[in-house]
Amino acid sequence: MQPTIKVCDIGGKRELARLTGHKEGVVRLAFSCDGKTLASASDDCTVGLSNLATCREVLVLKTAKPAYFLSFSPDGQTLAGGGEDGVVQFWRAPPLDQIEAVENASKILLHERNRLIAVVRKFS
Repeated sequence: MQPTIKVCDIGGKRELARLTGHKEGVVRLAFSCDGKTLASASDDCTVGLSNLATCREVLVLKTAKPAYFLSFSPDGQTLAGGGEDGVVQFWRAPPLDQIEAVENASKILLHERNRLIAVVRKFS
């Protein structure tokens, strides 16, 4: 059975979007700051970007390992994701080309003005 992501309005208690596309379980979700895009990471080693106005997946990014964390920069122009392999990938919009990869990392934080990044590196 294909995983389904439901986006709901908490106040109105109604479903706004129903998204599909991943072939395995969804492990992480991240909204863009403007609330127009939802990034979803799956055990199928993909990160999907969905337009919430049209309820359609607009882009699928491939990863070597599942991305267990995702984060948009506050300006919505950079998406960062990484997993158990300790590699953090950065994609810049448009068209979300990979711009950087940091190895041996476990956590990331993007500064609100998108000029600074904090990366927690694992001990080797």
